Amino acid sequence: MLLKRLEEWCEANGTNISRLESDCGLGNATIRGWNKSIPRADVLLRVSSVTKIPISELMDCINTSNKEESK
Repeated sequence: MLLKRLEEWCEANGTNISRLESDCGLGNATIRGWNKSIPRADVLLRVSSVTKIPISELMDCINTSNKEESK
């Protein structure tokens, strides 16, 4: 869910995940890896800072994904 939200943000802002990773100071394929892992809070803060997506919304995306996986 988090990856999907960030892909939507990238599309709306004329960029891509690779550029977002670069802008956030993250390694290549870091964000794409979040479909199988949960990012650290400090990394989410960087993404929030760059995208202006509130950290609470990013956390909600993670929580929603976890709830769907546990069903």
